Amino acid sequence: MWHRIIPELQKEYKVITFDYTGAGLSDASAYEESRYAAISGYSMDIVEILDEMNTSNIHFIGHSVSGMIGGRRGCEAPRSLRINNHDRTIRSLFK
Repeated sequence: MWHRIIPELQKEYKVITFDYTGAGLSDASAYEESRYAAISGYSMDIVEILDEMNTSNIHFIGHSVSGMIGGRRGCEAPRSLRINNHDRTIRSLFK
């Protein structure tokens, strides 16, 4: 799904993609059941990635569970994520 959207986003944005711990090409040995028993553990992954990259104030785009994880991050630290329903570039990709 993302392979068609990312090139368009890269025209105007720095794009960061990753697999959550325990999914895709992530390091399965990093999975801790106590941390990832709830969405908040995955939300912390976002924080750690952004801290490592010295990046903040981002647009977060997620699909399905990733959207819920991003929403959780936004509730925990609303200033860290930007919700912008009027961004024409992003909106045009999802029509």
